[in-house]
Amino acid sequence: MDFLQIANVVGKFDKSISLLNDKLDAVLKKLETQDRKISSLSKKVLQLGTSCRDAFRQTKEVVNHLSERQKELVSNLDEYGGVITESTFSWK
Repeated sequence: MDFLQIANVVGKFDKSISLLNDKLDAVLKKLETQDRKISSLSKKVLQLGTSCRDAFRQTKEVVNHLSERQKELVSNLDEYGGVITESTFSWK
């Protein structure tokens, strides 16, 4: 192989390396973009989970409070019902 042939092969090799480097750079940029998007999405999913947890806790508190108030109401109605019954049927 003479010098010109070696220079030609090296030139083609340099072009191939340059092309591969450009393609790898493009892939790296896409991966970095995807990494940023996934990171952002991950934060939003965590925020959504936290919000759902808080909403369920608040709902539980409301349901428990309503249950307690309903028990009080039933107790009061029973008491008032007894008073009404006694006053209604005590005609002597």
